[in-house]
Amino acid sequence: MFLKNSPVVAASFVLSSSVLGLCANGFILYNVLVKKVFGKAFGRIWISRGIAYIVLCSFFALYLAPTTIIDADFLFTTSGRRLLYAMVFIGNTVLGHTLLVAINRCVIITLPLRYKNIFSLQCTNIHITLAWIICALANIPSMMHPCHPTILESDQPFVFGKPECGLLVNVLEITVPTVIMGVTVVVDLFTLYKIGDVLKIRDKLTNPVGSRRHSKQREVRLCCMILTQVIFGVFVYFTVTIGNFIEQEFIQFLATTFMWSTAQLVDAVIVILFVREMNSDVRHRLSSTLSKPIPWEGHIVKQVRRTTKTFTQFCALEHLMFLRNVPIVAAALILIAGVLGIVVNAFVLYAVLVKKVFGRVFGRIWISRGVAYIVLCSMFIFYLAPAIAIDTDFLFSTWGRRILHISMFFCNVVLAHTLLIAINRCVIITLPLRYKRIFSPLCTYAFIALSWIVCAACMAPSIIDPCHPTIIESEDSLIFGRPECGLFVNIVDISLPTVNMGATVIVDIFSIFKVRDIVRVRQKLSERKIVRRRCQGSEAKLCAMILVQVVVAIFVYFTITFGTYIENEFLQFLATTFTWCMAQFLDGLIVVIFIQEINSGMRHRLSSTISTITTIRNVSSSSSFNKKKAAENGVQKR
Repeated sequence: MFLKNSPVVAASFVLSSSVLGLCANGFILYNVLVKKVFGKAFGRIWISRGIAYIVLCSFFALYLAPTTIIDADFLFTTSGRRLLYAMVFIGNTVLGHTLLVAINRCVIITLPLRYKNIFSLQCTNIHITLAWIICALANIPSMMHPCHPTILESDQPFVFGKPECGLLVNVLEITVPTVIMGVTVVVDLFTLYKIGDVLKIRDKLTNPVGSRRHSKQREVRLCCMILTQVIFGVFVYFTVTIGNFIEQEFIQFLATTFMWSTAQLVDAVIVILFVREMNSDVRHRLSSTLSKPIPWEGHIVKQVRRTTKTFTQFCALEHLMFLRNVPIVAAALILIAGVLGIVVNAFVLYAVLVKKVFGRVFGRIWISRGVAYIVLCSMFIFYLAPAIAIDTDFLFSTWGRRILHISMFFCNVVLAHTLLIAINRCVIITLPLRYKRIFSPLCTYAFIALSWIVCAACMAPSIIDPCHPTIIESEDSLIFGRPECGLFVNIVDISLPTVNMGATVIVDIFSIFKVRDIVRVRQKLSERKIVRRRCQGSEAKLCAMILVQVVVAIFVYFTITFGTYIENEFLQFLATTFTWCMAQFLDGLIVVIFIQEINSGMRHRLSSTISTITTIRNVSSSSSFNKKKAAENGVQKR
């Protein structure tokens, strides 16, 4: 099986698709909850469906992907199969809500006068409750006695039952999703047929040309969305069913497990593309994020700055052969990266401490984060580089591994402070009147202390008994667990940075959604054009900084993740360890470049230095020219 033979690649595919699906469905749920895109009654179906989708994507990201890496055999134990059947239950619930959405569209087109009676608020709540109850009842036998094949068991297709499971379990596991999907396809096709009749009737009515054309465009868009959903649903069903008969392991994995995890993302993308109220907002955000940013004033500008999300925990793979064969070169590269990182982050810390760039309360988070960054870079300079050059074997001793786990502790502290900065910006955008209460001096100190305490508590077992792979063991990757370390240590070392980064991404996406709402409000206000232009320029730099941070973070993540598969020793070292060391430098450099309060003094010094050098050159050139001319005049006089 591909899951057991290549667990890292399989987990990477599942994790990527699930995170993207979580973001896309979270975006839809936000529009339904906050902006009331689908109304009140119909919106409740979408809210329940969105919650089921988010829970299912969370199962993929937080259970299936980590378990595949840590212990793939656990997936086929009794407890592991029960969790997989819980995922099947959530998937059937999503299909049930998809059927409800199809019936709702069909009723509003075929029976518009009875729509409010059939789908009143009370009836809609009953329909939603029945969808959850029926799917739960159909899945209870499999949860109690998980003997039926799951989608992950490619050796035996899940559409084939097992005699020992009993007739009821075999029939329910196959017929429930098949019947729901089949009825949904039939209802959608009938809806398409009725839409054609509605368009014919509208053509016969004497409506204005403009409204008729607008109605046709709206109905054609609805037909395209329904047809796309039908085609994709049938494609996924037959691909997952027939994919188990493919002999090639990787293609079989793509056609079954990966297709199941990707279906959530594609379904949400179809809705976003065809629902005008959603995609118009996305297009406006993309076009106006840089051209019409939010004009923040005064100290608020200092509160919303944050640096890039570093992927420090996952970028710790180093090739042992290169370290042992060429230790001086490896140590020199690590030393250079550590020195650059400590210089840049010390400069940022100096600006926060002396120049009070980020204010007093918000600056405390940056001070604590800067201290963690400087300690981490110092460990590169004073421990990792000398140990590689002097005695590489010490890195794999008990105390050497403990020091490496301490460096991983500081990595997690940096990620936790990055999450704090993201939450700070989100609060000041969404809840500006409560910002001073949530991030008061006392609360800010408590958040900072909790960041250090939680990370220390999670990393304490690994520091006491350093059996989990460290950041320089390429043969045993950091994302691989060891049975002797215990399930708790293996899960904590992987889930702690993952949860921090995932929460940071979600908070950032939510903050970006709220940005557009504030822009719309400010567009309605009668402000002076000079102030607006000045604020737009300031926020354009902030948006550009966030964009660069995202690009660099994605580059670092994928480079380090797939760099371990490079055969060349030196290139593997550059793509993993050196990239991890340089991430600290790039993080600080982005902040220095885009934050005007920090780089203004540097730009002034550079400009004055350049002007001084230019003046000296002009004076020296003019003096040499005068001396040459005087010499020529003396020769002529003689």
